[in-house]
Amino acid sequence: PLCPVCHDCVKAHETEIWRRHVIFFQGNSLRLQDKVVRMISELRSSGTVGPVLITLDAQHSFDATLTELHLYAGLADVGSYVVLQDARLDVTYGRPGPLTAGAILLQEEPPQWLWDRDVEVFGHTQHLWLRRIAFGPPVALTF
Repeated sequence: PLCPVCHDCVKAHETEIWRRHVIFFQGNSLRLQDKVVRMISELRSSGTVGPVLITLDAQHSFDATLTELHLYAGLADVGSYVVLQDARLDVTYGRPGPLTAGAILLQEEPPQWLWDRDVEVFGHTQHLWLRRIAFGPPVALTF
């Protein structure tokens, strides 16, 4: 079984809800922007509306994460999320990474993003959940 605790666990990507609502892009995120933007544009022009969840789980360096935010955060509507995977790695490796890059979004004026801590389970998540609360200029690249 997938899970030693429950014997009927199913991999998320094998569920009907995943097949109906998730578009998974695999590859170098710094080279996928055109493909992702094209897909989002097609969905929006077909009348598909609703919240978007963009999860960034690539290189985990500060520079790469900030670049991903610059490329993809603008695709999130107000009320949608950008999730920076493995934000705890800043502390683990003792260097700036996803958490530090996400903090740049949270410092923007006027505020566009909110760190949504309501998604944490038992007061913890290793990811940074950023909910868009307003539109504004793209993420600045400040290396």
